[in-house]
Amino acid sequence: MLSNNHVIIQDNQFSATILQPGPADGGQLNNDVVGRSVQFVPFNLTGPNFMDAAIAQPLSNSLLNPRYLVSTTGQLITPRGNLNSYAVGNRFYKSGRTTGLVFGTVESIGMQVNVGPYPELGGAFLQFRNQTVLAGPNNISLPGDSGSVWMSGGFAAALNFAGSGTRSISTPIASVLSTFGLRVAAPAGAGVFKAGAVKGAAPKGNFAYVQPLSSVQRKQVRVIRAVSPK
Repeated sequence: MLSNNHVIIQDNQFSATILQPGPADGGQLNNDVVGRSVQFVPFNLTGPNFMDAAIAQPLSNSLLNPRYLVSTTGQLITPRGNLNSYAVGNRFYKSGRTTGLVFGTVESIGMQVNVGPYPELGGAFLQFRNQTVLAGPNNISLPGDSGSVWMSGGFAAALNFAGSGTRSISTPIASVLSTFGLRVAAPAGAGVFKAGAVKGAAPKGNFAYVQPLSSVQRKQVRVIRAVSPK
């Protein structure tokens, strides 16, 4: 289960349990535990960050439904995979806990932004690089929307982690998935799933499109893994 560091990790350390619904929506330890965090990218308090991301392992695969909500009436679609790149001007949609189904346009890519305050880090502001900013006519990113994924057709495009109402700050999903060695789950029939398709590589030398992390940037991204209980 993919989300943000600041959602399912506490103070740059593993959270023992993941609740659905979350505590802010009435989730309780004795009834609503769905998994535990297993990997995350720790925040760099003094240097650049390239994502606010973490993953959790469900208690049971039966808790998962790899579909995407696209309406207030509960309509779901089946994701097909993820985009390797996208361009300024592309239009995406996102279903978030607070704003619901919204549409946004890629306003800028490769951005360096300072995000905060992070209460779990003592109110620190963190520097993020290589981020995407999406804009909408109405609120598209509010508290509670963190961890929702921007989609293009049936393809995941970017992971939302911050915003200011009419703007969303998100990380290209290709950077997140490659960091954790993940792919989007796609149905393969009879309750079986396969790795989703990957499409949309950036045209060479065209910086109107999202570029992959450089080798130097990749070396700055660490992944912390939980130790499996014996």
